[in-house]
Parts: sequence; structure tokens; C-alpha cells
Amino acid sequence: MDFNKLAHVLVQYSVGVTPDKLVCIYYEPPAKAAALATYAEVIRSGGHAFFDARPAEADEIFFDLASDVQLDRVNDLGLWYR
Repeated sequence: MDFNKLAHVLVQYSVGVTPDKLVCIYYEPPAKAAALATYAEVIRSGGHAFFDARPAEADEIFFDLASDVQLDRVNDLGLWYR
């Protein structure tokens, strides 16, 4: 399936990406082709795209294994782009 037209609508009209806008792309593995088309469209639009590649299982592992110190720490990067 070609996701280029969908990515164009998403980036240009739904989100309205402009030059220098930061865009975080999060996707699940079945949506990889759509995510890559979206990434390409953000780059074409002059935006700065990056991927949030954290697997869904990461939260469960973190809360099962993290120490109190780790639980108390704020994810600075997460605050920056979310």
C-alpha cells in the first residue's frame, strides 16, 4: 500500500507542519510503512522529525524492575517533546 498521499494530508493539513517544527513519530511495527512516509513528508516540509522507538513492553519492564531512585527521576527528553 502507498501511504504517500495519506502522509501528505496528515503532515500538510491535519498537523500543519511548518519549517523548524519538531515532530515526534510514534508507531507500532505494523505501521512502519506509514510512519516512514510521514517521516519523509515532514522532512520535505522543512520540519524536524524523529522517532519515539520505545517498545510498548518497556513500561511494564520499567515499573516491575525500577528502583525508587529510578521511579523518582523525570524523563527529561520526554518532557521536551511531549
